[in-house]
Amino acid sequence: MQIFDRLTAWPTHLDGNGIALTPLGNEHLEQRSKWTADDELARLMGVDVDAEPVESLEAELENNQEWLLHRLYSGARVYAIGVEGQYVGDVDLSFMPMERLAQLSVFIGERDAWGKGYGTEAVERVLDMVFTWAPPTRAEREAAGEHVEGDEGEFFRPDAVVVDVAAGNERAVRFWEKLGFSEYDNDEAGTRYMRLDREAYLAR
Repeated sequence: MQIFDRLTAWPTHLDGNGIALTPLGNEHLEQRSKWTADDELARLMGVDVDAEPVESLEAELENNQEWLLHRLYSGARVYAIGVEGQYVGDVDLSFMPMERLAQLSVFIGERDAWGKGYGTEAVERVLDMVFTWAPPTRAEREAAGEHVEGDEGEFFRPDAVVVDVAAGNERAVRFWEKLGFSEYDNDEAGTRYMRLDREAYLAR
C-alpha cells in the first residue's frame, strides 16, 4: 500500500472542549461562501480582493465547491468546526509525505465565534492527532473482525506542521506563536511561514 493510501487512515471526526470536528461537506458551503465573499474575511485569508473581486454569491458557491473537491482529491482532511451544532469555521490539513510535513490552516468565519477559543481548540485537537495518534495495528483490526489483506506499508507521521500567514495579519502570527509555532521564512509579498516540530510539541 502506498503512502497516499495510508493517509485515509486519519480520523474523520475529532471532539474537543466545546467543539466537534466533522468532515466539511456540501451542506456547509452555502454558509462558507457568504464568509469568503466578505472582503474583510477574504483579506485575512490572504486573498487580493481587488484583483479577485467576488462576482456573486452563486459564483462564490461554485468556487467553494471546486475548492473542496480539489482539497479532497489531493488527500487533504477538511474539518468543519461545530459549536452546539452550529458551523462556525473550518480546519484544512494537507500532507506532504516527501518532505514529511503537514500543512495546516484554520478559518473562523462566524464573527460571533471570534475570540472564544474555538480556533485554538480546533487546532489543538488536530495537532494532537497529527503528532500522537496512530492507526489500529493489523492485530487490533483483525481482533475487531476486520478482514485485512496484504502489506499495509508504513504509516506516515509528519515531522512538523507548517502554516502560511498573510502579510499584515499580526493577529494570526500571535495565534500561531501561542500554539508553539515559530517563523522560519518569509517572502517579498510579506507572507510569513511558520512551523511546529513534533519534538517541540511533545516537549511542551
